[in-house]
Amino acid sequence: MGFLGFTIYKKYLSVNPKRIKRFKNKIRRKTVRGTGRKMEDIIKEINPILRGWMNYYKVANIKSLISDLMGWIRRRLRMIKLRQ
Repeated sequence: MGFLGFTIYKKYLSVNPKRIKRFKNKIRRKTVRGTGRKMEDIIKEINPILRGWMNYYKVANIKSLISDLMGWIRRRLRMIKLRQ
């Protein structure tokens, strides 16, 4: 059962997979490679998105999800850095 972006189970909450996909698409749009933007500007742009998403979903069991997402975001930022 889902409600407000959460998937509700008997003993815990999780983030709805559609919301995770939407979040990743938003980060993809902000971290396009080959645009010639400074790394600092990209990080300043995605920080509010990350902070807002994490604060909204912090009531769910997202420890491993956050770890995976942070690794994915760092990999995207490294790819941008390699192209510069």
